[in-house]
Amino acid sequence: MFLDELSRITDLPLSETLKEYKVVNIAGKAIHVQNYVKLLHYSKEKIVLKIKKNELEIIGDALKIVELGPTDILCKGKIYETKLRFYTPDSKLEESKDNIS
Repeated sequence: MFLDELSRITDLPLSETLKEYKVVNIAGKAIHVQNYVKLLHYSKEKIVLKIKKNELEIIGDALKIVELGPTDILCKGKIYETKLRFYTPDSKLEESKDNIS
């Protein structure tokens, strides 16, 4: 089963794996984020979400929030890149980037 394999790969119990955030980029035209904590910034060019202790930045054009729930958000527009900014235990900011062409 997929979830069992995911739990094994992440070395987390299944209950914890399901609580983690999930980001799905759909062909660079929409993005769905599960288990976000807070909307930090919203404009037509950039959306920033707090995810646990980290931040997810979505860069694009004509970005719109289509659905906004307490833990899920669906955005559409032309998505150029996503950046995950995560904080290490010594409070240094590190960045992971996913470019969409």
